[in-house]
Amino acid sequence: MIMNEFNFIYAFIITFILTSLLVKYPISLSFPTNRGLHNQPIATSGGIAIFFGISSILFFEFDINILNLLILFGVIMLVGSIDDKINLSILIRFIVQILLLIIFISLYPSSFVHNLFTILIFVIVSTYFINIFNFMDGIDLLASLQTIFTLASLLIIFYEVLMVIPYLYEIITFTISSLLSFIIFNKSPAKIFLGNSGSYLLGFMLLSIFYFIIADNIYNIYSILIIFTIFLCDSTYTLKARFITHLFSSKHQSIYKRIYESLSILSSPHKTHLYQKLAQKFISHRRVNLYLMSYNIFWCFPLALISSKFAEYSILTLILSYIPYIIWCYSNRAGVLIDNDQYN
Repeated sequence: MIMNEFNFIYAFIITFILTSLLVKYPISLSFPTNRGLHNQPIATSGGIAIFFGISSILFFEFDINILNLLILFGVIMLVGSIDDKINLSILIRFIVQILLLIIFISLYPSSFVHNLFTILIFVIVSTYFINIFNFMDGIDLLASLQTIFTLASLLIIFYEVLMVIPYLYEIITFTISSLLSFIIFNKSPAKIFLGNSGSYLLGFMLLSIFYFIIADNIYNIYSILIIFTIFLCDSTYTLKARFITHLFSSKHQSIYKRIYESLSILSSPHKTHLYQKLAQKFISHRRVNLYLMSYNIFWCFPLALISSKFAEYSILTLILSYIPYIIWCYSNRAGVLIDNDQYN
């Protein structure tokens, strides 16, 4: 079959059908907890439906680059699906992610990841980035909407770059189409969650696209960081606050033990991200998503566009993008557990 501008509709249809089946016949379930907002078991592993929706691109164009990327996406989605089902150890998840990252950069070498030091930095930063989606996928729609916003922004800002790498353009349009189908079921009250299968898939997929765009021009990283302000700032600020708060809360212990426990607590479940604090405050996922996406569209996107057109203002626009969100995190005590921090 020949690729045309309407073939992405197949991704929408396939995702819709598979998501409907996963809702009716769930592979794994998320059960209510004291840190969740749902009060009944909800299907997870929505990433399975999204992956096969994206993979429908192979019906129209069999490109080796697309195939390579889809194999990597499929492996990390599969690991996430297994994790949804049996809760894999952190070590196993990290090992798989690191191996996939090494395979990725061996398939697609670039000038900015070219020696042992840069490879090490890339793997560390990329592993953190992939897991950000897991941190931030805590309320209905948020991760899906953030991904749609990010991909749409990339299409607009880096259109010329993506036209030079057509398989990236196709992956982006098919992913957006799949997510537009998925959010029908993920909107509040959600019938299905992305699960780790979805968060790992979307995190790795976005990372791959960022990699190619940065490889074209290293200064493109500023616009990417601006586009992704909410997820990067919320997760990083919260982790920092949790670490510091715990580090200085048990002064009777040795500094080594406090550091160890403070690092250990970073991987434990909690409900202190800014978006979680806002969900507790407003008792509404939709309202939180409205505020966060408004910040994206009316603040981050214009700054990212300016950064892409005027490189001399890149650092300034990056600072302007992050400062209001940092203040927002600080004013709502993100990362700090308060006695009345509980979901209703």
